Amino acid sequence: MSEISQEIGSQGPAREAAEERVAEREAARSAIGPLPPRSGRSEASGGLQRTAAAVRTVVPLLQKLLPLLDGNVASAVANLLAPRLMSPPAVDLAPLESSLAKLRGEIAVMQDKNAQQNVAFKRIDDQLETMKDALERTALEQKEVAEEVGKIRRSVLILWLIGAGLVVVSIGVNAALFWYIRGSLR
Repeated sequence: MSEISQEIGSQGPAREAAEERVAEREAARSAIGPLPPRSGRSEASGGLQRTAAAVRTVVPLLQKLLPLLDGNVASAVANLLAPRLMSPPAVDLAPLESSLAKLRGEIAVMQDKNAQQNVAFKRIDDQLETMKDALERTALEQKEVAEEVGKIRRSVLILWLIGAGLVVVSIGVNAALFWYIRGSLR
């Protein structure tokens, strides 16, 4: 049972805020004076109790109206209109911390992916460089082949012209022989 009460007692900011409110109430009561016992009310203690209750209700109003004496009317009106808080509300930071932990995890995953992508981009860049070199070599080889084809074309053209000339000479010699033999046979 004591373990449960210790677990309940150690619930953090909400428990501390409640303890602070209780301490403030006790301090206010001790400033006013001891309260008379409730069971036996006498006339003197009843009047004192009424006076203390009246002072308790008037003190917050006086605290809000005192700035009027300094000429700060806007502050006094704001104090009257604003709700009075005994203590600041307790803020539970656990969801925020869990969200931050998730974000840190996601950032780490994204950094890992970014590193992997950088490695992949470097690999692709290297492959592009090798392709570029291969294309340049192929272009040089094609240029050399084109030059050789041009040389071969010129050689073939020269051979064709020589062959055509020989054919024309051969036809001419054949025609001349034909005319010569035809003339000698007659």
